[in-house]
Amino acid sequence: MKYGSLRFTGTTSNNVNELLLEDIERPVKVVIGADVALILPKDPAKILPWEGYPTHQESWLPLWFIAQYHARAETDEERNYQAELAARVTPEQKALLRTALLDKAQDFLADFHGSIDEPRKKFKKLTRLAQDILLYLDMPAEPIQDHDAYLAASPYAELITTANNLRRGEGIERAGDVVARLENDLRDKVKAAGGVEAVHRDYNELRQTLTQHGDIFRVKEPTKPMEFYIDLAAKPYDLELGGDEHDLDVIAIRDSVQTPEFYQIDRVNEHRRMDTIVVPPNLEKWSVVTGGKESFQPVSFMALTHGTPKTEAGTILVDRLKETITPQEVAEHYLGAARDFLDGDGFGKSWGKRRDSELTLMKKTIPLHRIGRDLLPRAVYMLKTNEFPGGLTDEALFEAGETADEAKQINHWFETQAADATQDQLQAVAEQLREKLMSHWDDRYTEIYQTNLAQMNKPVNPEQIAPQIEGAPEFQPGQRLA
Repeated sequence: MKYGSLRFTGTTSNNVNELLLEDIERPVKVVIGADVALILPKDPAKILPWEGYPTHQESWLPLWFIAQYHARAETDEERNYQAELAARVTPEQKALLRTALLDKAQDFLADFHGSIDEPRKKFKKLTRLAQDILLYLDMPAEPIQDHDAYLAASPYAELITTANNLRRGEGIERAGDVVARLENDLRDKVKAAGGVEAVHRDYNELRQTLTQHGDIFRVKEPTKPMEFYIDLAAKPYDLELGGDEHDLDVIAIRDSVQTPEFYQIDRVNEHRRMDTIVVPPNLEKWSVVTGGKESFQPVSFMALTHGTPKTEAGTILVDRLKETITPQEVAEHYLGAARDFLDGDGFGKSWGKRRDSELTLMKKTIPLHRIGRDLLPRAVYMLKTNEFPGGLTDEALFEAGETADEAKQINHWFETQAADATQDQLQAVAEQLREKLMSHWDDRYTEIYQTNLAQMNKPVNPEQIAPQIEGAPEFQPGQRLA
Protein backbone atom coordinates (compact mmCIF):
# COMPACT_ATOMS: atom_id res chain seq x y z
CA MET A 1 0.00 0.00 0.00
CA LYS A 2 1.09 3.56 -0.67
CA TYR A 3 0.38 5.87 2.23
CA GLY A 4 0.91 9.53 2.96
CA SER A 5 0.68 11.97 0.05
CA LEU A 6 1.15 9.16 -2.49
CA ARG A 7 -2.33 7.82 -1.73
CA PHE A 8 -3.47 10.49 -4.22
CA THR A 9 -2.35 11.08 -7.77
CA GLY A 10 -1.17 14.57 -8.51
CA THR A 11 -0.20 15.62 -4.98
CA THR A 12 3.28 16.79 -4.07
CA SER A 13 5.62 14.44 -2.20
CA ASN A 14 9.41 14.33 -1.89
CA ASN A 15 9.59 10.74 -0.72
CA VAL A 16 7.97 7.31 -0.98
CA ASN A 17 5.84 5.90 1.84
CA GLU A 18 5.09 2.17 1.66
CA LEU A 19 2.80 0.24 4.01
CA LEU A 20 3.51 -3.51 4.06
CA LEU A 21 1.99 -6.50 5.85
CA GLU A 22 4.35 -9.12 7.27
CA ASP A 23 4.34 -11.99 9.78
CA ILE A 24 5.64 -9.89 12.68
CA GLU A 25 4.45 -9.31 16.22
CA ARG A 26 4.48 -5.51 16.34
CA PRO A 27 4.76 -2.57 13.93
CA VAL A 28 8.11 -1.61 12.44
CA LYS A 29 9.02 1.64 10.71
CA VAL A 30 12.10 1.76 8.49
CA VAL A 31 13.43 5.13 7.33
CA ILE A 32 15.74 4.69 4.35
CA GLY A 33 17.16 8.01 3.27
CA ALA A 34 14.02 10.09 2.68
CA ASP A 35 11.75 7.09 2.07
CA VAL A 36 9.69 5.30 4.71
CA ALA A 37 8.38 1.76 4.99
CA LEU A 38 5.74 1.04 7.62
CA ILE A 39 5.43 -2.70 8.28
CA LEU A 40 2.37 -3.92 10.17
CA PRO A 41 1.52 -7.38 11.55
CA LYS A 42 -0.55 -9.41 9.09
CA ASP A 43 -2.93 -10.16 11.93
CA PRO A 44 -4.71 -6.86 12.71
CA ALA A 45 -5.54 -8.17 16.18
CA LYS A 46 -1.85 -7.68 17.04
CA ILE A 47 -2.27 -3.91 16.66
CA LEU A 48 -3.36 -2.47 19.98
CA PRO A 49 -6.57 -0.39 19.97
CA TRP A 50 -4.63 2.84 20.54
CA GLU A 51 -1.39 1.84 18.84
CA GLY A 52 0.22 5.06 17.63
CA TYR A 53 2.15 5.68 14.43
CA PRO A 54 5.81 4.88 15.23
CA THR A 55 7.78 8.12 15.41
CA HIS A 56 10.70 9.56 17.35
CA GLN A 57 8.56 12.65 17.82
CA GLU A 58 5.15 12.87 19.46
CA SER A 59 2.74 10.39 17.92
CA TRP A 60 -0.65 11.97 17.18
CA LEU A 61 -2.30 9.49 14.82
CA PRO A 62 -3.36 5.91 15.68
CA LEU A 63 -2.44 3.21 13.19
CA TRP A 64 -6.08 2.37 12.48
CA PHE A 65 -6.53 5.92 11.16
CA ILE A 66 -3.41 5.66 8.97
CA ALA A 67 -4.52 2.32 7.52
CA GLN A 68 -8.13 3.39 6.85
CA TYR A 69 -7.74 6.96 5.63
CA HIS A 70 -4.10 7.57 4.72
CA ALA A 71 -3.32 4.36 2.81
CA ARG A 72 -4.33 3.12 -0.66
CA ALA A 73 -5.07 -0.59 -0.81
CA GLU A 74 -4.20 -2.28 -4.09
CA THR A 75 -4.95 -5.96 -3.43
CA ASP A 76 -7.84 -7.93 -1.93
CA GLU A 77 -5.60 -8.88 0.99
CA GLU A 78 -4.93 -5.23 1.74
CA ARG A 79 -8.59 -4.25 1.39
CA ASN A 80 -9.66 -7.08 3.72
CA TYR A 81 -7.01 -6.00 6.20
CA GLN A 82 -8.34 -2.44 6.22
CA ALA A 83 -11.89 -3.71 6.75
CA GLU A 84 -10.87 -5.95 9.66
CA LEU A 85 -9.01 -3.10 11.28
CA ALA A 86 -11.94 -0.71 10.76
CA ALA A 87 -14.34 -3.17 12.40
CA ARG A 88 -12.31 -3.01 15.62
CA VAL A 89 -12.57 0.78 15.97
CA THR A 90 -15.29 2.02 18.36
CA PRO A 91 -17.46 5.13 17.93
CA GLU A 92 -15.87 6.51 21.09
CA GLN A 93 -12.41 6.25 19.55
CA LYS A 94 -13.52 8.15 16.48
CA ALA A 95 -15.26 10.85 18.52
CA LEU A 96 -12.19 11.48 20.66
CA LEU A 97 -9.85 11.58 17.68
CA ARG A 98 -12.16 13.88 15.71
CA THR A 99 -11.94 16.69 18.29
CA ALA A 100 -8.29 15.98 19.20
CA LEU A 101 -7.29 16.46 15.58
CA LEU A 102 -8.67 19.99 15.64
CA ASP A 103 -6.14 20.88 18.31
CA LYS A 104 -3.34 19.37 16.21
CA ALA A 105 -4.56 21.34 13.20
CA GLN A 106 -4.13 24.53 15.20
CA ASP A 107 -0.54 23.48 15.92
CA PHE A 108 0.16 23.11 12.20
CA LEU A 109 -1.31 26.56 11.55
CA ALA A 110 0.79 28.12 14.31
CA ASP A 111 3.91 26.35 12.95
CA PHE A 112 3.15 27.76 9.51
CA HIS A 113 2.94 31.33 10.76
CA GLY A 114 6.18 30.93 12.69
CA SER A 115 8.06 29.16 9.90
CA ILE A 116 10.95 30.72 8.01
CA ASP A 117 11.48 27.60 5.90
CA GLU A 118 11.56 27.54 2.12
CA PRO A 119 8.11 27.27 0.46
CA ARG A 120 8.36 23.49 0.00
CA LYS A 121 8.67 22.94 3.74
CA LYS A 122 6.65 25.94 4.90
CA PHE A 123 3.54 25.13 2.85
CA LYS A 124 3.79 21.44 3.74
CA LYS A 125 2.32 22.48 7.10
CA LEU A 126 -0.78 23.76 5.29
CA THR A 127 -1.15 20.59 3.22
CA ARG A 128 -0.88 18.50 6.39
CA LEU A 129 -3.57 20.59 8.04
CA ALA A 130 -5.96 20.32 5.09
CA GLN A 131 -4.95 17.02 3.47
CA ASP A 132 -4.25 14.95 6.58
CA ILE A 133 -6.79 16.36 9.07
CA LEU A 134 -9.68 18.50 7.77
CA LEU A 135 -10.29 16.18 4.82
CA TYR A 136 -11.12 13.26 7.15
CA LEU A 137 -12.98 14.86 10.06
CA ASP A 138 -16.16 13.10 8.94
CA MET A 139 -14.30 9.77 9.30
CA PRO A 140 -16.37 7.60 6.98
CA ALA A 141 -17.27 4.23 8.42
CA GLU A 142 -15.62 2.28 5.63
CA PRO A 143 -11.95 2.48 4.57
CA ILE A 144 -11.48 4.77 1.58
CA GLN A 145 -10.98 2.77 -1.61
CA ASP A 146 -10.67 5.57 -4.18
CA HIS A 147 -8.73 8.44 -2.63
CA ASP A 148 -8.85 10.61 -5.74
CA ALA A 149 -12.65 10.33 -5.89
CA TYR A 150 -12.94 11.01 -2.16
CA LEU A 151 -10.77 14.11 -2.53
CA ALA A 152 -12.69 15.35 -5.58
CA ALA A 153 -15.98 15.11 -3.65
CA SER A 154 -14.62 17.04 -0.67
CA PRO A 155 -15.23 20.77 -0.13
CA TYR A 156 -11.48 20.99 0.46
CA ALA A 157 -10.50 19.68 -2.98
CA GLU A 158 -9.63 23.03 -4.56
CA LEU A 159 -7.92 24.29 -1.42
CA ILE A 160 -5.76 21.15 -1.16
CA THR A 161 -4.79 21.42 -4.83
CA THR A 162 -3.76 25.04 -4.30
CA ALA A 163 -1.80 24.17 -1.16
CA ASN A 164 0.10 21.46 -3.06
CA ASN A 165 0.88 23.96 -5.81
CA LEU A 166 2.27 26.30 -3.14
CA ARG A 167 4.57 23.50 -2.00
CA ARG A 168 5.95 23.43 -5.53
CA GLY A 169 6.42 27.19 -5.43
CA GLU A 170 3.50 27.84 -7.80
CA GLY A 171 0.82 30.49 -7.28
CA ILE A 172 2.41 32.10 -4.23
CA GLU A 173 0.11 35.11 -4.75
CA ARG A 174 -2.81 32.90 -3.65
CA ALA A 175 -1.23 31.92 -0.33
CA GLY A 176 -3.10 34.60 1.61
CA ASP A 177 -6.48 33.33 0.42
CA VAL A 178 -5.61 29.73 1.34
CA VAL A 179 -4.45 30.70 4.81
CA ALA A 180 -7.48 32.90 5.45
CA ARG A 181 -9.91 30.13 4.47
CA LEU A 182 -8.13 27.52 6.59
CA GLU A 183 -8.10 29.86 9.59
CA ASN A 184 -11.81 30.67 9.28
CA ASP A 185 -12.83 27.05 8.70
CA LEU A 186 -10.72 25.78 11.57
CA ARG A 187 -12.06 28.49 13.88
CA ASP A 188 -15.65 27.48 13.12
CA LYS A 189 -14.96 23.78 13.66
CA VAL A 190 -13.19 24.37 16.98
CA LYS A 191 -16.09 26.49 18.17
CA ALA A 192 -18.59 23.80 17.16
CA ALA A 193 -16.55 21.19 19.08
CA GLY A 194 -16.78 23.16 22.32
CA GLY A 195 -13.98 25.66 21.98
CA VAL A 196 -10.22 25.76 22.28
CA GLU A 197 -10.08 24.30 25.80
CA ALA A 198 -12.34 21.37 24.87
CA VAL A 199 -10.33 20.28 21.82
CA HIS A 200 -7.07 20.73 23.73
CA ARG A 201 -8.41 18.57 26.56
CA ASP A 202 -9.29 15.83 24.10
CA TYR A 203 -5.89 16.08 22.47
CA ASN A 204 -4.18 15.64 25.86
CA GLU A 205 -6.37 12.59 26.47
CA LEU A 206 -5.36 11.23 23.06
CA ARG A 207 -1.66 11.74 23.86
CA GLN A 208 -2.05 9.82 27.10
CA THR A 209 -4.01 7.07 25.36
CA LEU A 210 -1.74 6.50 22.37
CA THR A 211 0.99 3.91 22.82
CA GLN A 212 4.01 3.14 20.67
CA HIS A 213 5.20 -0.45 20.74
CA GLY A 214 6.75 -0.41 17.30
CA ASP A 215 10.43 -0.29 16.43
CA ILE A 216 11.91 2.52 14.35
CA PHE A 217 15.02 1.93 12.25
CA ARG A 218 16.95 4.53 10.25
CA VAL A 219 19.41 3.79 7.46
CA LYS A 220 21.36 6.98 6.78
CA GLU A 221 23.38 5.90 3.75
CA PRO A 222 21.58 3.01 2.04
CA THR A 223 23.61 0.90 -0.35
CA LYS A 224 20.97 -1.77 -0.94
CA PRO A 225 17.37 -1.67 -2.20
CA MET A 226 14.65 -0.82 0.31
CA GLU A 227 13.53 -4.48 0.43
CA PHE A 228 16.86 -5.53 1.93
CA TYR A 229 16.55 -3.20 4.92
CA ILE A 230 12.86 -3.96 5.37
CA ASP A 231 13.77 -7.64 5.65
CA LEU A 232 16.50 -6.86 8.21
CA ALA A 233 14.21 -4.72 10.33
CA ALA A 234 11.02 -6.75 10.10
CA LYS A 235 12.59 -10.08 11.00
CA PRO A 236 14.47 -10.64 14.27
CA TYR A 237 18.24 -10.92 14.28
CA ASP A 238 19.52 -14.44 14.89
CA LEU A 239 22.49 -14.00 17.24
CA GLU A 240 23.34 -11.25 19.69
CA LEU A 241 27.07 -10.64 20.01
CA GLY A 242 26.98 -8.02 22.75
CA GLY A 243 26.63 -4.31 23.27
CA ASP A 244 25.82 -1.51 25.66
CA GLU A 245 23.33 1.34 25.94
CA HIS A 246 24.78 2.95 22.79
CA ASP A 247 25.52 0.01 20.49
CA LEU A 248 24.23 -3.49 19.82
CA ASP A 249 26.24 -6.02 17.78
CA VAL A 250 24.20 -8.74 16.10
CA ILE A 251 24.27 -11.37 13.35
CA ALA A 252 21.37 -11.79 10.94
CA ILE A 253 21.15 -14.90 8.76
CA ARG A 254 19.78 -14.17 5.30
CA ASP A 255 19.69 -15.99 1.95
CA SER A 256 20.17 -12.63 0.22
CA VAL A 257 23.96 -12.59 0.82
CA GLN A 258 26.70 -14.99 -0.22
CA THR A 259 29.44 -13.74 2.13
CA PRO A 260 29.25 -11.78 5.39
CA GLU A 261 28.33 -8.11 4.96
CA PHE A 262 28.33 -5.31 7.51
CA TYR A 263 25.58 -2.71 7.99
CA GLN A 264 24.90 0.00 10.55
CA ILE A 265 21.27 0.72 11.37
CA ASP A 266 20.10 3.21 13.98
CA ARG A 267 17.39 1.96 16.31
CA VAL A 268 15.83 5.38 16.69
CA ASN A 269 13.38 4.79 19.53
CA GLU A 270 16.12 3.24 21.67
CA HIS A 271 18.76 5.82 20.68
CA ARG A 272 20.97 2.85 19.89
CA ARG A 273 23.03 1.88 16.88
CA MET A 274 22.71 -1.70 15.66
CA ASP A 275 25.86 -3.04 13.99
CA THR A 276 24.62 -5.94 11.93
CA ILE A 277 26.67 -8.66 10.26
CA VAL A 278 24.49 -10.34 7.64
CA VAL A 279 25.64 -13.89 6.87
CA PRO A 280 24.39 -16.69 4.61
CA PRO A 281 22.97 -19.84 6.25
CA ASN A 282 26.01 -21.79 4.97
CA LEU A 283 28.54 -19.43 6.57
CA GLU A 284 32.03 -20.83 5.98
CA LYS A 285 34.69 -21.18 8.65
CA TRP A 286 37.12 -18.54 7.32
CA SER A 287 34.63 -16.02 5.93
CA VAL A 288 35.28 -12.44 7.02
CA VAL A 289 33.12 -9.34 6.99
CA THR A 290 33.06 -7.04 3.99
CA GLY A 291 31.97 -3.45 4.36
CA GLY A 292 33.30 -3.08 7.89
CA LYS A 293 36.61 -2.64 9.65
CA GLU A 294 39.56 -4.95 9.01
CA SER A 295 39.13 -8.01 11.19
CA PHE A 296 41.55 -10.31 12.98
CA GLN A 297 39.01 -13.16 13.11
CA PRO A 298 36.41 -14.81 10.89
CA VAL A 299 32.72 -14.33 11.60
CA SER A 300 32.42 -17.97 12.67
CA PHE A 301 34.73 -17.29 15.63
CA MET A 302 32.62 -14.28 16.65
CA ALA A 303 29.44 -16.37 16.55
CA LEU A 304 30.92 -19.06 18.80
CA THR A 305 32.77 -16.88 21.30
CA HIS A 306 30.38 -13.93 21.56
CA GLY A 307 27.05 -15.07 20.17
CA THR A 308 23.83 -15.88 21.99
CA PRO A 309 21.30 -17.48 19.59
CA LYS A 310 17.96 -15.67 19.51
CA THR A 311 16.21 -17.79 16.88
CA GLU A 312 16.11 -21.40 15.74
CA ALA A 313 18.21 -20.41 12.71
CA GLY A 314 20.83 -18.94 15.06
CA THR A 315 20.97 -22.14 17.08
CA ILE A 316 21.31 -24.25 13.92
CA LEU A 317 24.19 -22.08 12.69
CA VAL A 318 26.08 -22.29 15.98
CA ASP A 319 25.59 -26.05 16.25
CA ARG A 320 26.86 -26.55 12.71
CA LEU A 321 29.97 -24.42 13.31
CA LYS A 322 30.77 -26.41 16.45
CA GLU A 323 31.11 -29.51 14.29
CA THR A 324 34.08 -28.02 12.41
CA ILE A 325 35.64 -25.62 14.94
CA THR A 326 37.01 -26.50 18.37
CA PRO A 327 37.47 -24.23 21.41
CA GLN A 328 41.17 -25.19 21.46
CA GLU A 329 41.90 -23.85 17.97
CA VAL A 330 39.98 -20.60 18.60
CA ALA A 331 41.82 -20.15 21.91
CA GLU A 332 45.17 -20.51 20.15
CA HIS A 333 44.12 -17.96 17.52
CA TYR A 334 42.96 -15.52 20.22
CA LEU A 335 46.22 -15.83 22.14
CA GLY A 336 48.13 -15.07 18.95
CA ALA A 337 45.87 -12.09 18.33
CA ALA A 338 46.26 -10.89 21.95
CA ARG A 339 50.06 -10.95 21.59
CA ASP A 340 49.73 -8.96 18.37
CA PHE A 341 47.49 -6.32 19.94
CA LEU A 342 49.87 -6.07 22.90
CA ASP A 343 53.37 -6.07 21.38
CA GLY A 344 52.94 -6.33 17.62
CA ASP A 345 51.16 -4.28 15.00
CA GLY A 346 47.52 -5.06 15.73
CA PHE A 347 46.45 -3.56 12.40
CA GLY A 348 48.26 -0.40 13.49
CA LYS A 349 46.25 -0.22 16.72
CA SER A 350 48.28 -2.22 19.22
CA TRP A 351 49.40 -1.10 22.66
CA GLY A 352 52.97 -1.27 21.42
CA LYS A 353 52.14 1.09 18.54
CA ARG A 354 50.20 3.51 20.72
CA ARG A 355 52.11 3.39 23.99
CA ASP A 356 54.62 6.15 23.21
CA SER A 357 52.49 8.00 20.66
CA GLU A 358 50.80 11.39 20.97
CA LEU A 359 47.37 9.77 21.06
CA THR A 360 45.04 10.40 23.99
CA LEU A 361 45.06 8.02 26.93
CA MET A 362 41.56 6.91 25.86
CA LYS A 363 42.91 5.82 22.46
CA LYS A 364 45.73 3.96 24.20
CA THR A 365 43.19 2.14 26.36
CA ILE A 366 41.44 0.60 23.33
CA PRO A 367 44.00 -2.17 22.64
CA LEU A 368 44.08 -2.99 26.37
CA HIS A 369 40.29 -3.34 26.22
CA ARG A 370 40.65 -5.71 23.27
CA ILE A 371 43.11 -7.88 25.20
CA GLY A 372 41.79 -7.72 28.77
CA ARG A 373 38.05 -7.81 28.13
CA ASP A 374 37.89 -9.84 24.92
CA LEU A 375 40.75 -11.99 23.65
CA LEU A 376 42.66 -13.13 26.72
CA PRO A 377 39.73 -14.06 29.01
CA ARG A 378 37.94 -15.91 26.23
CA ALA A 379 41.09 -17.80 25.24
CA VAL A 380 41.82 -18.82 28.83
CA TYR A 381 38.21 -19.85 29.39
CA MET A 382 38.28 -22.10 26.30
CA LEU A 383 41.62 -23.65 27.32
CA LYS A 384 40.28 -24.44 30.78
CA THR A 385 36.80 -25.69 29.91
CA ASN A 386 37.05 -26.81 26.26
CA GLU A 387 33.79 -24.92 25.75
CA PHE A 388 32.88 -21.78 23.84
CA PRO A 389 32.05 -18.72 25.96
CA GLY A 390 29.19 -17.47 23.78
CA GLY A 391 26.37 -16.22 26.03
CA LEU A 392 28.53 -16.12 29.17
CA THR A 393 28.11 -13.10 31.45
CA ASP A 394 31.02 -10.69 31.70
CA GLU A 395 31.50 -11.45 35.38
CA ALA A 396 31.76 -15.20 34.79
CA LEU A 397 33.99 -14.73 31.75
CA PHE A 398 36.51 -12.42 33.42
CA GLU A 399 36.66 -14.53 36.57
CA ALA A 400 37.30 -17.76 34.68
CA GLY A 401 39.52 -15.93 32.20
CA GLU A 402 41.79 -14.54 34.95
CA THR A 403 41.34 -10.86 34.02
CA ALA A 404 38.70 -9.72 36.53
CA ASP A 405 40.79 -6.89 38.04
CA GLU A 406 42.16 -5.65 34.74
CA ALA A 407 38.76 -5.84 33.05
CA LYS A 408 37.17 -3.78 35.83
CA GLN A 409 39.84 -1.10 35.60
CA ILE A 410 39.69 -0.93 31.81
CA ASN A 411 35.90 -0.66 31.90
CA HIS A 412 36.18 2.25 34.34
CA TRP A 413 38.51 4.04 31.95
CA PHE A 414 36.07 3.47 29.10
CA GLU A 415 33.15 4.83 31.12
CA THR A 416 35.11 7.94 32.14
CA GLN A 417 36.94 8.32 28.82
CA ALA A 418 40.16 7.71 30.80
CA ALA A 419 39.68 11.09 32.54
CA ASP A 420 41.52 9.96 35.69
CA ALA A 421 44.05 7.64 34.01
CA THR A 422 47.80 8.13 33.76
CA GLN A 423 50.36 6.71 31.36
CA ASP A 424 51.97 4.78 34.23
CA GLN A 425 48.63 3.22 35.19
CA LEU A 426 48.01 2.08 31.64
CA GLN A 427 51.54 0.69 31.48
CA ALA A 428 50.97 -1.22 34.73
CA VAL A 429 47.78 -2.84 33.38
CA ALA A 430 49.57 -3.70 30.14
CA GLU A 431 52.33 -5.47 32.09
CA GLN A 432 49.77 -7.39 34.16
CA LEU A 433 48.05 -8.54 30.97
CA ARG A 434 51.41 -9.50 29.44
CA GLU A 435 52.28 -11.60 32.48
CA LYS A 436 48.98 -13.47 32.32
CA LEU A 437 49.21 -13.87 28.56
CA MET A 438 52.72 -15.31 28.74
CA SER A 439 51.65 -17.78 31.45
CA HIS A 440 49.51 -19.44 28.76
CA TRP A 441 51.83 -18.71 25.83
CA ASP A 442 53.29 -21.17 23.38
CA ASP A 443 55.53 -19.96 20.54
CA ARG A 444 53.55 -21.98 18.02
CA TYR A 445 50.57 -19.61 18.53
CA THR A 446 52.42 -17.06 16.41
CA GLU A 447 52.49 -19.36 13.40
CA ILE A 448 48.93 -20.52 14.02
CA TYR A 449 47.71 -16.93 14.03
CA GLN A 450 49.62 -16.12 10.85
CA THR A 451 48.32 -19.22 9.11
CA ASN A 452 44.75 -18.38 10.08
CA LEU A 453 45.10 -14.82 8.79
CA ALA A 454 46.27 -16.26 5.48
CA GLN A 455 43.16 -18.46 5.47
CA MET A 456 41.19 -15.21 5.83
CA ASN A 457 42.95 -13.86 2.71
CA LYS A 458 45.33 -11.68 4.69
CA PRO A 459 48.75 -12.79 3.42
CA VAL A 460 51.96 -11.93 5.26
CA ASN A 461 54.04 -9.13 3.72
CA PRO A 462 57.73 -9.41 4.75
CA GLU A 463 58.20 -5.69 4.09
CA GLN A 464 55.72 -4.74 6.82
CA ILE A 465 57.06 -6.66 9.81
CA ALA A 466 56.08 -4.96 13.05
CA PRO A 467 59.10 -3.25 14.66
CA GLN A 468 60.45 -4.62 17.90
CA ILE A 469 58.87 -2.90 20.90
CA GLU A 470 61.41 -1.91 23.53
CA GLY A 471 60.95 -3.94 26.69
CA ALA A 472 58.62 -6.47 25.07
CA PRO A 473 59.36 -10.18 24.80
CA GLU A 474 61.33 -10.97 21.62
CA PHE A 475 59.34 -11.47 18.45
CA GLN A 476 60.35 -13.79 15.65
CA PRO A 477 60.78 -12.02 12.26
CA GLY A 478 57.72 -12.14 10.06
CA GLN A 479 55.43 -13.24 12.85
CA ARG A 480 52.71 -10.70 12.20
CA LEU A 481 51.96 -8.11 9.55
CA ALA A 482 49.28 -5.50 8.91
